[in-house]
Amino acid sequence: MSERASPKNPHYTKAIRSLVERREELGYSQYDVARLWEKPQSVIAKIERQQRTLSLFEFIEYCHLLKMDPVPVISHIHKQMSKKGRKRKPVSKNDLNTPE
Repeated sequence: MSERASPKNPHYTKAIRSLVERREELGYSQYDVARLWEKPQSVIAKIERQQRTLSLFEFIEYCHLLKMDPVPVISHIHKQMSKKGRKRKPVSKNDLNTPE
């Protein structure tokens, strides 16, 4: 079973916590982030309370709004998951069954 981004996933929790810490470090309110992202403040609150899950692309966009490099967070999660023996066999073109 794969790990999914959810409140029960400690890696996801850590990623969201890093966003909240950065927002607070910049002195931004949830409303400020919502205005920058052109979303309702309630969406930001739900993200921070982990009632709404961010896609990878949304996470990267959110990081950019906060002038934060997403790579260290993603890299840290990757390293932590690799330590737990979650390495997978590399995927080859044959495994994908897609025409070239």
